[in-house]
Amino acid sequence: MNPPTLWVLKRITRRDIYRNCSLLVNALEIIGYTAIIYFLGGIRAAYLGSLYAALITYVGITAPRSFPFIIASLCGTTFLLMVAMEYLGLIPFQEIEPALRLH
Repeated sequence: MNPPTLWVLKRITRRDIYRNCSLLVNALEIIGYTAIIYFLGGIRAAYLGSLYAALITYVGITAPRSFPFIIASLCGTTFLLMVAMEYLGLIPFQEIEPALRLH
């Protein structure tokens, strides 16, 4: 979390607004993690799913009981959408080449 987000969350007084704001922050994190996975190879970088696992574990420890299930659903949905869009050609395939070509 960054300081502006913490500043906003600290000043929210209503529980429902705090809950929704917290979910929004987690959803933005999930989108960021999915973008990282996509740009590091898409489905070939599925081993980075541990990013999702770390987020779900953290939320499971710190948030209300329903949050980990919501976050896990969002993680699965965004990953599925990324794979489907890549498969359908809606987004370009990202190939990471570990070897440097000097031609």
